[in-house]
Amino acid sequence: MVIDWTTIISISGAFGAATTAQIISHYLTRKREDEKYKKECFQNLYSPAVHKVLEYLNSESYKLVLIKGDGLDLEEAEEK
Repeated sequence: MVIDWTTIISISGAFGAATTAQIISHYLTRKREDEKYKKECFQNLYSPAVHKVLEYLNSESYKLVLIKGDGLDLEEAEEK
């Protein structure tokens, strides 16, 4: 029985290419999922805080507009 090496090399090459494709796909998918996880953690951490900070800044600026509209200084308004 004669071994046909071209057939064995072809089959081995096909399995090697499929295995390499799966490894690369797994690596890229894992990298994408890690980036997505980090982005979600960042959003969950800072999103509520950003809204509170913006709300505070808006309320302080509105307070200053009201104070200047009444013709008061900041120190006079703080005393009231």
